[in-house]
Amino acid sequence: MRTAYFDCIGGISGDMTLGALLDAGADPEQLVAGLKTLALPEWRLEIGRALKSGIAATTVEVIVRGEAAGAAPTMRVPPSDAPLPGAAAPHSHARSHSHEHTHEHGSTHTHEHTHAHSHEAASTHTHQHEHGHSHDSDDDGHGGTHSFAQVAALIRASGLPEAVKQQGEAVYRRLAEAEGRVHGVPLEQVHFHEVGAVDSIVDVLGAVYGLHLLGVERVVCSPLPNGHGFVRCDHGLMPIPPPATAELLKGCPLRQVDVEGELVTPTGAALAAALAESFGPMPAFVIREAGYGAGRKDFPFPNLLRVVIGDEAADVTRAPEATAVTLIEANIDDQSPQVYDAAMSALFAAGALDVWLTAIQMKKNRPAQTLSVLCEPGDVEPLLRVLFAETTTLGVRYSDWSRTCLDREWVEVDTGYGAVRVKVGRQDGVLRTATPEYEDCRKRAEEAGVPVKLVQAAATAAAWQRLGLP
Repeated sequence: MRTAYFDCIGGISGDMTLGALLDAGADPEQLVAGLKTLALPEWRLEIGRALKSGIAATTVEVIVRGEAAGAAPTMRVPPSDAPLPGAAAPHSHARSHSHEHTHEHGSTHTHEHTHAHSHEAASTHTHQHEHGHSHDSDDDGHGGTHSFAQVAALIRASGLPEAVKQQGEAVYRRLAEAEGRVHGVPLEQVHFHEVGAVDSIVDVLGAVYGLHLLGVERVVCSPLPNGHGFVRCDHGLMPIPPPATAELLKGCPLRQVDVEGELVTPTGAALAAALAESFGPMPAFVIREAGYGAGRKDFPFPNLLRVVIGDEAADVTRAPEATAVTLIEANIDDQSPQVYDAAMSALFAAGALDVWLTAIQMKKNRPAQTLSVLCEPGDVEPLLRVLFAETTTLGVRYSDWSRTCLDREWVEVDTGYGAVRVKVGRQDGVLRTATPEYEDCRKRAEEAGVPVKLVQAAATAAAWQRLGLP
């Protein structure tokens, strides 16, 4: 299986993803030809090279009607439906103005352009760009925005392969749904600014089409780096990650990086969330290509997205992929042992993957217990509420871990004493373990008047015989 691994060394954005795929060998002429079937305003792709910490990488920039787009698909609720991208504005009145904007990766420039608007008075609004910067533009509903439904229709009407259309629409749906949830509006009321949408559509569809051209069947992504600080958008300064990006990153493992700035943009988050089948270390495969997409800022580490493409060979035993988990722990020396049963039951009910106690010795030689809870990263908050409600602890500690699991399933076998469920673990389809369910064995043993260990042994033998030895 041809697999692409997104190694988010310096983060991920739409242009970094597209640059990395072009660097990995996606044909730029074929890619641009496919994207030109989208009914967008006039645009071109400017491809360049950059050196990041001594590593040569590809840069891409979307030039719309002669000027760099550089904008994210900023979303808002307009006063009325807007025409499709590139539609003419009613009662056009030309006005020239200059504006300055700063890209996420550190370059600031000023340029003048002329555009049309449908009223006499000038109004200035701010919207967020792809790389976390602001840009002044007219925002009067004269054709500067369009809805998710219009973007989806534009994608469907293109000449791109059907699989690319579906994946591209899925990425955009993620973007719109996240913004809608943050601002409390339905999907159909989320609109995209035109210039920003052109830039984002080219990045998103270019990334999906680039994967298609490279024959990629599966995407795996590394944990995503998260910087700190604030980013300016429509509503003022927002913490990093901004609310919409945080919404997109639900279920995606993050790693905190001591860098001030936005490392994962909304488009990058949407691409990772929608395209990645899993997150974790690089899978076991034979590497065929590697490409680097450059960001524009310089950090203490290379500001790069590396895409490694390889084939997972059928004769290579692949280790089960690691998944991110969080370990929560509390040391408790002043609680009745009777309370632990209720606390542990409540923790399992709140989503804990596992709960256990470890005997420890605390200050003043007090015997105590460490209560440990293993959970999905997104389940920390509800489990903390249970811990503080059900135990006497005044504080907890938690840390991020990775775990690797066998593929698991339940099978039922006949032991001669009756039916017993057996938990089976496989690696790449090969049987590795078969463990009888204790409660089933206990019941069968009581019914037959035999020791539990005899039923367990019979169930294990039946499972191995039925499923086959490795």
